[in-house]
Amino acid sequence: MIRSLIVFASNLKPDDLKKIWLCSECGICFIFSSDVDDHKTLVGHSKYIKYDIPWTEAGTFATLSPSS
Repeated sequence: MIRSLIVFASNLKPDDLKKIWLCSECGICFIFSSDVDDHKTLVGHSKYIKYDIPWTEAGTFATLSPSS
């Protein structure tokens, strides 16, 4: 299990788990940029809104707002 977590962590991109991408065309949300890339390729959608995930010190998150 630890080995699979290390492999998973090494495949993360900088924005993974820090951003949420919302497809403006179908409403699906993604937390991994590679999933957004796959969605663009497979479905052909190209309009996304990217939101920061505002984590608090308690480990919870507050209201989402679009990132710049």
